[in-house]
Amino acid sequence: METRVGSRRGPALALAALVGAGALVLMQAQAGGVLGIGAWPALARTALAAVVLFAVCGYAPARLLLPCALRADLPLYVLPFGAACVALELTVLGLLRVPFTWSLPLVLVGSTLAAVAVHAQAGRPRLPAFDGRRTLAIAMPLLLAALVAAVALVPVLRTGFATVIGQNGDAVLAVGTAEFLRSAPPTANRPELAVDEVPIVWRSKLPIYYALAAVASLAGQDPVTAFPTVMAVMLGLVALGLFLLTRVVLAASLSAALAVTFLVPLDRIVVHLAIHPFYNQLWGLFTLPFTLLFGWRFLQEPGRRTLAPLALFALLGVFAYPLLLPFPAAFLGVCALLQWRRARAEGRSPGWIAALRLPRVRDHKVAFGVLALVSLPFVAVLLRGVIEKMFSAANAIMPGGDLSGWSGPALDYLPFARFFGIDGTGLVPLALTLGVVALAVHAARRMRRDVAVAMGVTAAGALAFALSFRLREDGELFWFKILGFLGPLVLTFAVVGLVGLLREARGFARRTAAVTGAVLLVAVVNAGAAREIGETYEYATAPLLELDTWDERLPAGASVRIDVQPTGYQLWTWYMLDDRPVSASAPLVGFFPHPPFSFTGDFSLVEAWAEPPPDAAGGAVLRNAGYAVYPLRPNGEPDVSSQELVWPYTEINPNEGL
Repeated sequence: METRVGSRRGPALALAALVGAGALVLMQAQAGGVLGIGAWPALARTALAAVVLFAVCGYAPARLLLPCALRADLPLYVLPFGAACVALELTVLGLLRVPFTWSLPLVLVGSTLAAVAVHAQAGRPRLPAFDGRRTLAIAMPLLLAALVAAVALVPVLRTGFATVIGQNGDAVLAVGTAEFLRSAPPTANRPELAVDEVPIVWRSKLPIYYALAAVASLAGQDPVTAFPTVMAVMLGLVALGLFLLTRVVLAASLSAALAVTFLVPLDRIVVHLAIHPFYNQLWGLFTLPFTLLFGWRFLQEPGRRTLAPLALFALLGVFAYPLLLPFPAAFLGVCALLQWRRARAEGRSPGWIAALRLPRVRDHKVAFGVLALVSLPFVAVLLRGVIEKMFSAANAIMPGGDLSGWSGPALDYLPFARFFGIDGTGLVPLALTLGVVALAVHAARRMRRDVAVAMGVTAAGALAFALSFRLREDGELFWFKILGFLGPLVLTFAVVGLVGLLREARGFARRTAAVTGAVLLVAVVNAGAAREIGETYEYATAPLLELDTWDERLPAGASVRIDVQPTGYQLWTWYMLDDRPVSASAPLVGFFPHPPFSFTGDFSLVEAWAEPPPDAAGGAVLRNAGYAVYPLRPNGEPDVSSQELVWPYTEINPNEGL
């Protein structure tokens, strides 16, 4: 691996940093109001299921696919490889209509046998001798990633039970889609389920929901219970990806990479993705550093061992979040162009051009036949979803394009500084943001030319696009998405630059300035994360979860008219009442499905603080801290309540950002 060897004080400083990171996590927990351990058993159960699943499924692919130059850090790649492979393997089996109750055991057993076979054939991994520094280089990133994941669970620990947190209605469809995939093929329609089909605009995202379904099933939990821990684990894998990107591509010291591992995932915007939650985008952010890493390694060392992992993470990233594609395309495209120009000046062709040539079909008929069979469902469903999403985005971002389908009343332009680890608005946050950018530029100037130029072009292009959307009407979502990917990358470079200044500072004044800058950055980033956590509470509340038991207490077949206000909480009411026909007097419309519109039903569900409905036939028959159920008088109108949801769209509209 291409890294700079740090000083002999590295291990001691790393241990001190770990203690400091642990102290910051405890401060976050205390500030976040964590008082008890009520949620810990469920969270630990989910985390253990995720780690076991990803480790079992990731060992063999990591051993087989990792390039020789990266094998020294094999333990750090196993979990990321496992997450990617589980997601894609279950998707293939699901699209081939293998029942989930079969496909998950098949993947687990097959991965276990593959791990045993690879280990038996290749023997124990040939890792470098484990001295103190080498142990830290493996253990520290894993421990820091675990601490980062713990920070994301602070709002759940404060709540006292494992549930979905944040204020993003997509979470209802996320857990519903995972539950759907546990019970039905991805292209089916099952009205008896809470979410009766996979949202059409999410058809490319099947892999990440299969991963959620797998972890929940292995833990023996409902996806609602497993969801926050899966988000936390993915945030931890983001931290590992940033560590490896910093070590391999940026060629930074161990201390710089460890600082990146802990600080960048605590950027308020990254914490926002994990706890609000933005499931799709967090998976995209997880794949980004690995796509950049393996893409860059492929350009340096063309071959199957570098191309295969690049394809694995690039495909997963594009499926999870198609709008991620411009970032690795720009970065790797510039790196490839610079390499091509250098090779042309030397009168040769870059090695990656030959490595991308496909072998002749007639020489590998069986292999191509199997590949074609497996690729058919991907092309028919996943790639179709990617193409639809990209065309829809392209149509919207063109000059004069309509961005209204990508916006909404709940969206706002988040402060520019927040994306770069600095919270607030005004001159001081702007000055601090410029300081972060200056540190990133300082770090880039000391890196390989191709990496520095590629990052510069990518950042400049992303910033230009983001600013153009800031000046357009309804550009809030693109502003958020573009800077949500750019900010962590810039902050990664900035942390590397700051650690470099700390190591190189000579003289009292310079060292004091460098240390002050480091303390300020840690304090500001930590404060931003604390504010985000402090403003985030449970979404699927205890009263909402209790609605799931009310199904059994109401008469069989009786319908419920939902008279809850049309907010995100209304989504949870029909989700929890999935075993009986429902309707809604004021359904939440737009992106989300909803029950049929109706003023008729056998019972009415209202907020506990609301007045009884005008057509109530008596007092509440069920009540808790949040909701109440009243019997209704017949009004002579037909009851159209149904278990089948009304979807606001049946095909992709090129003007809609759904």
